[in-house]
Amino acid sequence: MAGAEKILVKALYNYKGQNTDELDFRKGDILTLSQMIDGGWWEGTLNDRTGWFPSNYVKEIKQERALSPTRHQDKRDSMRTYHGIVLQNIIDTEQSYISELETVLVSFLVPMKSAEVLSSSDYVTICGNLEAIISFEKSHIGSLKEVIKLPYTQQRAGGAFLSVAQNFMDLYSSYCANHPYAVQVITRCGDVLTAFLESHGAENRLLLTATLSLPFRRLAKYPIMLKELERQVEENHVDRGDIQRSIAVFQDICISCEQLRKQKDMELEVLSGNIRGWEGKTISVLGEILYMRPVGVVSSRWSEKKEHYLVLFSDTLVILSASPRMSAYIYEGQIQLAGLTVRKLEETDAQKHGIELSGQLIEKLTVCCDSSDEQSTWHDLLSRQIKNSQGAAGRHEVPNITRTANPVTVITESNKPQSNATSTVPTPAKHAGPQPFPQVIPAKAWHISRLRPAPPIRPCIPTTKSKDDVSSPRVNRRALSPRGNLRHPKNDKLAADDQIVLQVIEAYCTSAKTRYTINSTLLDSPQVLIAEDEKIIVEEKKGNQIVVEERSLVDTVYAIKDNVASLELQVKSMSRVIEEEKQARKRLETLLRKSVRSLVEISFDESHPQGAA
Repeated sequence: MAGAEKILVKALYNYKGQNTDELDFRKGDILTLSQMIDGGWWEGTLNDRTGWFPSNYVKEIKQERALSPTRHQDKRDSMRTYHGIVLQNIIDTEQSYISELETVLVSFLVPMKSAEVLSSSDYVTICGNLEAIISFEKSHIGSLKEVIKLPYTQQRAGGAFLSVAQNFMDLYSSYCANHPYAVQVITRCGDVLTAFLESHGAENRLLLTATLSLPFRRLAKYPIMLKELERQVEENHVDRGDIQRSIAVFQDICISCEQLRKQKDMELEVLSGNIRGWEGKTISVLGEILYMRPVGVVSSRWSEKKEHYLVLFSDTLVILSASPRMSAYIYEGQIQLAGLTVRKLEETDAQKHGIELSGQLIEKLTVCCDSSDEQSTWHDLLSRQIKNSQGAAGRHEVPNITRTANPVTVITESNKPQSNATSTVPTPAKHAGPQPFPQVIPAKAWHISRLRPAPPIRPCIPTTKSKDDVSSPRVNRRALSPRGNLRHPKNDKLAADDQIVLQVIEAYCTSAKTRYTINSTLLDSPQVLIAEDEKIIVEEKKGNQIVVEERSLVDTVYAIKDNVASLELQVKSMSRVIEEEKQARKRLETLLRKSVRSLVEISFDESHPQGAA
């Protein structure tokens, strides 16, 4: 609809959407239509948010002619031009990204396999699923090229990203889970790999490490690029809703992959044996880590809730804590699962999402989780492993860990809804609905560290249905009266207030991350760095071995701060020594002057005796 004149509609009634891809509005609001599908559901934009709503809740209004049609046309032409620039920039950067991956794969990794520099298992660990990512990204670039060939009014780049979101989730989750192990292999075989890379013409010895970090760094840029694309799309463009939904989906994918990578990094650090207070054989003899999370623990030993890390193995639960500067883990104890009892605790104001661990040989422990989903995960895993530990020894089944958070379904609009336009009382029509998009697992339930528990532009709703049962939020919906939303007004007001606050915070945080956008480049605005998101490669010498590792800017700043503090102490000590040296030199100078003066006086007396006078 972007090619024709804007179609405006006026809300006849208040409407509160039941799903996150629906648009909320109040009576009298003016909406700009982006899609008019016969059958009962339209898509429109209000206050920069695009979503679906029942067509019998609105009526079309005549739009007054603009006072300055030439100026309006110029603005529209400018948006279309920048839209093409942004979309072409996405394609160009995608091609550059794939070209860089292919160069390293063909020029270094494949010859490395032929030369048998590494064992087959180490080679597979380093490569991961790079080939699958390259193949998938090439096909994705091809689909974007087909989109940009179409007229502006028919370009659906947001729909192209939505259609492959599940592929992004699967491929990049697998890659991020493997990345910490790849870094470990590079660190362990650093000398051999450096010699091989230099012999094959590598200009930088850190080439391999930097290249392996490209996929997840590229993944983090997709929401930023899509956000910029949304800014250059007209309110009535057919792709506006899909772009907003794809932004929310790719933000969830980025968060999920980043948390998975950090989780595997923690597990690898624990298995490497870097634990203070651990005695005997390394912790790796306990087997594979099944689950590891930070939790609060309360017991007779810790009267107040202390933050610890629970590490679950097949038949042992290890309790760790972090050092004050988060530089190492500290061993606090371990519990054998045989004979252990676990139960969920009722929620109170002082304690929420808790489980209790008890047994004949251990003191009672209370574990406080961050969310009800994590509470259920711990309870189910511990119950299963306790049951396994009581069976045949040494034959514990490793459970398939899955997130228990409510799945998210992404909806794309392709099928037409069934009509219900003849009803005298407006009610949302039953929607034949599009086919549901594959489920994308959200990264984490609401926590104080996450600003968006339910993004207003997300296209999907939390549901407890299985994957096979998920359907469009507009399929087989019970008819609603425009005044029949059975919601508590107080809860609605609180939710609306919270949503406004979150939107303000989100807008501020999002604006700080536009350093990769087209507009920021055109305006020559200063580059903004988000410290938590930026990573750097650090090369250190530990003993006789050079260790290459990736650190965040936050960790690096703290390390530099400690070094500066140490240097300040040394400078103060040197200043004190220099001051003492100055005082000693003054005293020595005074003594020398007195000695010289006395010698001169004695010489004068000897040369002029009193008799001669």
